Amino acid sequence: MSVRRHTFRQSAEALSEKSFSISTASEKREEVKVKLHGLRKALRVMHAGVLDETVLPQPGDV
Repeated sequence: MSVRRHTFRQSAEALSEKSFSISTASEKREEVKVKLHGLRKALRVMHAGVLDETVLPQPGDV
C-alpha cells in the first residue's frame, strides 16, 4: 500500500510541475457560464443586424 501512495505522490508532483491546473466543478461551471454569456451576446448582435438589414449573414460570419 505504501508503494501505491508513493507512486500517487510522484504522479501528483509531476502534474503540479506542469503548467496546467485541474479545475473544480464550480470553476468549470463558471467558465461555461462566461462562454455562454459571450455567445449569447454575439448572437444578439447578429440577430439585431439581421433585423436591421433584413438579410442573413454570410456563413463565415456565423
